[in-house]
Amino acid sequence: VMYFKSDKALSETEIRTVTDWTDKSDFSIEAKDADRVIVYVRIEDNAGNIAYISSDGMTFDTTAPAVTGVENGRTYYVTKKVTVDDGNLESVTLNGDPVEGEFTLAGDTDMTYVIRAVDKVGNVTEYTVHMKPISSVTDAIRDITADNVKSDDAGTISSVERQILEIDSSEATDDEQKKLNDAAEKCEALKDRIAE
Repeated sequence: VMYFKSDKALSETEIRTVTDWTDKSDFSIEAKDADRVIVYVRIEDNAGNIAYISSDGMTFDTTAPAVTGVENGRTYYVTKKVTVDDGNLESVTLNGDPVEGEFTLAGDTDMTYVIRAVDKVGNVTEYTVHMKPISSVTDAIRDITADNVKSDDAGTISSVERQILEIDSSEATDDEQKKLNDAAEKCEALKDRIAE
């Protein structure tokens, strides 16, 4: 019993011309991600009769689905678009409900999203993403106005402004973008008032 690994299907004529058979009646094949393999087996009896058999072919999948658009464990404040990609994707759920490979996480809300992607061989990727309201950043300056701002408020104002500027708002809704812009403008106005 001998075997031969091929990355493509061979005709009977082609298989008869193979010369580099491996002599083993018991063998294993190491799974390497995305490898496509067809195993041909050559069986010869003591009388010299030869038979060939082959697998239907196999593709190895050792990689879990890829989730892009968010990072596992991160906290966000505005809407995020998420994409799940895998050549053998079986299912994607968002908080237990089925979704397509591309979907949106609503922003400016207090919510924990659990994204679970499973491929056809059972590889699993699970992300937990926290969404917080924009107000959880801006509440620190909610009661500060141009009439009551003090020099002591400068640190708080700068902290809020820094957090607002660090928010990636490229996918934010118009309403979310307006809240961020209004908060940034308020910070600038309060800093100007302190400077005065």
